[in-house]
Amino acid sequence: MDPHLTFVAAHAAAATVSLITAILAVRRPRFAGVHALSTIAMTLLLIPALWFGDASGMTLIVFLGLLVLAAVMSVRAVRAWRLRAGEACVAALGFNAISLVTGLVAVSVFRLDLPPPLLIPVAAGAIVLPAVIGRRLVARARSLAVDC
Repeated sequence: MDPHLTFVAAHAAAATVSLITAILAVRRPRFAGVHALSTIAMTLLLIPALWFGDASGMTLIVFLGLLVLAAVMSVRAVRAWRLRAGEACVAALGFNAISLVTGLVAVSVFRLDLPPPLLIPVAAGAIVLPAVIGRRLVARARSLAVDC
């Protein structure tokens, strides 16, 4: 099996677990640890996926940016795990959930191989829309969460 595809599949699986547990951890703190570990795994698995991949140009720049974002998400996931309560915990989990959805959409858009005049507005919308929706959901979760 192609090592690139193997690492991409493992990265995607870890990202899926990370997204689900970020959402669950807002109301059930026991999931914060699983969220942190799956986010770290997602980040680490992205490195060999990029190494064995054949991305170049703008696509490589986007994926390197996503790697930096994944590292920030890992730090925030560990912070949420340590806090396990309050608005800062919910904000960290919300940031990660928004980032996971945005990353998924951004990667999907770049894989469409659209010409630049179409790619730029589609990519901008793909990034802005999850952020706008996510902020509303995080605000709602903050109002409901007693403990993270």
